Amino acid sequence: MKSLSLYSRAHKQINEVKPFVLFRRPDSEVLESYFQTDNSLNYTEDLTDQGFVMAPFDIQQKSILFPLSKSIKEVERIVSRDTEGYDQIKSKPIDPASDKHVALVAQGIQKIKEGLFDKVVLSREECLTVDKKDWIKVFDKLLHFYPTAFVYIWFHPKAGLWMGATPETLLSVNKNKLSTMALAATQPHTKTRQVVWNPKEKKEQQLVTDYIREALEPLGDHLKISEPYTHRAGNLVHLRSDINADIDFNIITLQEIVQKLHPTPAVCGLPKATALQFIKKHEGYNRAFYTGYLGEIVKDGTSKIDADLYVNLRCMQIFDEEVKIYVGGGITKDSVPEKEWEETVRKTQTMKKVLW
Repeated sequence: MKSLSLYSRAHKQINEVKPFVLFRRPDSEVLESYFQTDNSLNYTEDLTDQGFVMAPFDIQQKSILFPLSKSIKEVERIVSRDTEGYDQIKSKPIDPASDKHVALVAQGIQKIKEGLFDKVVLSREECLTVDKKDWIKVFDKLLHFYPTAFVYIWFHPKAGLWMGATPETLLSVNKNKLSTMALAATQPHTKTRQVVWNPKEKKEQQLVTDYIREALEPLGDHLKISEPYTHRAGNLVHLRSDINADIDFNIITLQEIVQKLHPTPAVCGLPKATALQFIKKHEGYNRAFYTGYLGEIVKDGTSKIDADLYVNLRCMQIFDEEVKIYVGGGITKDSVPEKEWEETVRKTQTMKKVLW
């Protein structure tokens, strides 16, 4: 998979300490980029600015923008590699490092049984010591392992270096057409058996679907929701429903829609306010951009909006000799803490795979 000119440009941006992002949309053969021409830190307050946005999980914090007006935007065609050959990931036994997360999940389950919330998404960070790497080459590996995901590498000298391959769309807007998805539940992908979803997994996905339906019904017309189906993302599969609606942007803004959806129950919980409060109090670390959203916002000559925003899952934050991988899972009353730990282990595997 060769994209030498964009890759060389990205190396130059890093050396000159200037912001950039390389990204490939799901199932695309086009690599896209924003190269900011200075190292200023810019924000978007209301999602009316054109450019590439990187938003944190915490809605009280600002969203960073690479403005189109301050950036050079380039694209190159790439050739997808064979998607076969994923290593099968086996569940690992519980080890002492799991104790904290298992205890957190057990606490979440107890609060669900007490009626505090119906679902909560609990996550953890895993810190790895790594040798100094060419992170553009690592990004190229990630493109191979996740052909159906939104894959990116993002750098700002005042905010850090991030990389990820997310299977989840927050929303996509084309003129007055909006599409999104309800994605939840996780199983390892295998070639040898048919995927069977248990009641706990179906309920988890239905909670996300119902939330998005309730959020969008007052805002748009012709709301359509597909039946749930199995969606593969690398070495994992999820349960997914596609959701589409017509939106009148003369009445409602993109920012208002995003505020309704983010953070979704797939990354936070239900009810949102109580789940969010529990996460901030008990997870014990700052998610930063993990479970936030990122993507491009552009306008045509009539100021109609095109936007593709993705939930920042399966991602890592890169430091000089350390990488932090972020993973989590949706917790309901039927969750089993040890199995939830094993799910997070499986979710780290593809990220770890590109590191070695």
